[in-house]
Amino acid sequence: MEAMKDRISLSDFLTLVEEEVLDRFEVLDYIEEVTKNHQPHRLKALLDEVDIHISIRRDELEFEYRDRIIAALDQYSLQGKEPPYNIITLPGAEPKKVHDKDKLLNGAISMALYPLYQLKQEIVSILKISVPNVTPKQGQALHRSQPQQILSQQDLAPSTNGEFGFYYHLTEDGKKVYPIVKELYSKVK
Repeated sequence: MEAMKDRISLSDFLTLVEEEVLDRFEVLDYIEEVTKNHQPHRLKALLDEVDIHISIRRDELEFEYRDRIIAALDQYSLQGKEPPYNIITLPGAEPKKVHDKDKLLNGAISMALYPLYQLKQEIVSILKISVPNVTPKQGQALHRSQPQQILSQQDLAPSTNGEFGFYYHLTEDGKKVYPIVKELYSKVK
């Protein structure tokens, strides 16, 4: 019970992760402590909490960047181009187009949240190790239940020989940005 009093709150932890104040060992220690030595159901609950936090932060950042978003929409309008959008389908409703605010901002929101996406990736990796004896069907269910924003190792690495040379000439900051830029512009023709 004493450790519980000394441990920082999950909200404070996530803020410190987002601000990149904690090193990887501190993050791993916190995950181990809060999940009571990587209990799968607690890891999944932590993953859900991280998703909620990211969703809230994404909304806050969209509000914070609203002037830049409006300016980007105005630019698209002046150029006669259609702004990037996503199609959202809610149960019982027709599909609806909504502006992709992150693409409008050239990935600024994803970049701000990148440390939290790395945390999600870390938790999923631990979860996969903590549940080693899953059947293929259970593994597929686990894979489907993982959040879509997680970048796999394959996504982090370049996919072609041309990209290979390019990737290894990037600065450390460039290597951090590369997977986000690659994902944002993967469908651009």
